Amino acid sequence: MKKNYILVFLFLLSLNGIFAQTKEYRIQFKSGKELQKFLTYSKKSYPLVSAHRGGPTVGFPENCTPTFANTIQYNPAIIETDTALSKDSVLVMMHDDKLDRTTTGTGLIGNYTYKELQDFYLEDTQGNPTPYKIETLDEVLQWGKGKVIYTLDVKRGVPMRKVIDAVRRNKAEAYSVIITYNANQAAEVARLAPDLMISVSARGKEDVERMEALGVKAEKMVAFVGTSDPKPEVYAYLHSRSIACILGTMGNIDKSAAANGDGLYYQLIANGATVLSSDRSKEAGIQLMKYAKDNKLNRFVKKNNDFIRRFTAGVKVVEIDALGRLLVPKDLIGFASITKDVVFSSAVTIVEIWDKDLYEKSINGEDVDFADLAEDVMGNVNEGNNGIS
Repeated sequence: MKKNYILVFLFLLSLNGIFAQTKEYRIQFKSGKELQKFLTYSKKSYPLVSAHRGGPTVGFPENCTPTFANTIQYNPAIIETDTALSKDSVLVMMHDDKLDRTTTGTGLIGNYTYKELQDFYLEDTQGNPTPYKIETLDEVLQWGKGKVIYTLDVKRGVPMRKVIDAVRRNKAEAYSVIITYNANQAAEVARLAPDLMISVSARGKEDVERMEALGVKAEKMVAFVGTSDPKPEVYAYLHSRSIACILGTMGNIDKSAAANGDGLYYQLIANGATVLSSDRSKEAGIQLMKYAKDNKLNRFVKKNNDFIRRFTAGVKVVEIDALGRLLVPKDLIGFASITKDVVFSSAVTIVEIWDKDLYEKSINGEDVDFADLAEDVMGNVNEGNNGIS
């Protein structure tokens, strides 16, 4: 099918301090089925970092969208985030029962209405107040569409049904995974929302079969295997069931990597993990992207070389003139069928220029399965490796 857009490779990040490019890594699916296919384990699975509590750092507090936006400037990410309940039963983003550690407020979060919670500011990892307020789950889900995958941690006392209702209300099924901590919780999610993906605690055959007996389908499971690297047979069994594995590195593993070298994250993926849930999402993400790059498409395989040749056919270098303008050649304008209004679409290291109507038609079309496309185009042809690039 003809691609009616221009690929412009940008090597200039800023021009005389006037123009600046903000890089953002996005993950986008059209449906829950696409998400399921992407999260199903295979030897071509793309390794991802899960930013624990969204990836807080200096200036960016945990569990809020400005922090999520900062996280995906460095690498594509799953965002692990926590949901609590206000006094008036509004789902808000908070890990602790109390406000003291992460906000300018004090006391139990359940003692305040949502409106009252807006009097407080979130604090960063150094305890410094930030301009950011406590957000609702609705706000977080709306922000995340077309940007991230969420793993939603439902805190104690929060009805699972309310969280699922929020996912439905915001049409977030294509980018939401519900975290559970035991077989009964997993069974509850499976009963309430059989189409949703579930993060389950599973360290082997016995755990998986217990949940299956309660009605949880293996195809909906992503297995959290603990906070220490499991034995090879754990990965072997889960992979044999096509279940991707999340390894929690927050805590001791993160400390070990900080002390002894971030290459540890690379090795953990090689050992069998697909996702690393980390408090050092930037550092872990760099290693995971390196792992993916190291398992790149092989240019000596004819079909891959044919794909690359056709994908880049007609690409031209477009330079920025003295006034900061992109001068697009007339033949490329004709090729892209650009008539009047244009859309600049960021694609990591590439900017696409589209005719506005054709872009909207392409995005809204139903003829491409994103998960299939990701596997076909980005899939590693070396079946002995786990990464893609």
